[in-house]
Amino acid sequence: MVWRLITHHEHEYRNDALNWYRNYHLIALGWGHVSDLNNHRPNDEIYMKNLYWDTYGNTGSPSNFGNFKRSLCQRFYYQINIGDEVILVTKRRVCVVRVTGDYFFDENYPDDVDAQALEGYCHRRRAEYVGDANYADHLWKTHDLEPGTDIYNALIRLLPRNQVARRAG
Repeated sequence: MVWRLITHHEHEYRNDALNWYRNYHLIALGWGHVSDLNNHRPNDEIYMKNLYWDTYGNTGSPSNFGNFKRSLCQRFYYQINIGDEVILVTKRRVCVVRVTGDYFFDENYPDDVDAQALEGYCHRRRAEYVGDANYADHLWKTHDLEPGTDIYNALIRLLPRNQVARRAG
């Protein structure tokens, strides 16, 4: 399976996140204040919606809630598998990593990482670099968005182009 992940929701920190991911062999997703997903029910949409509101209330932006509500934590927790490839995006498609580990939650950051800028990116998976921007562009061109996917979501699943055509037909 192929995924696309925007490295950080704040444009000014996307490169910081990308460097952290590459240097420490991981990918991460925000909403860390909801705590470890192992202690929750990520597959229960109503539960997760209530968890978001209980945690963030009205302080989160509508787009942040929209991303969360679209089950990104569920996808990150349940649907990404070891061996899946993830296109990392800052302002453009930068590189591809392969997922090498299961979900884990970690609130700590190495000393050389701006923890304040990346605060909340505690939902993590191990990942190894497998390709540059050219490979990322190739994957993007040979895959389509999963039907019903919003391109503005932080995490999206891509399907091989011929698979999407078969589903539609």
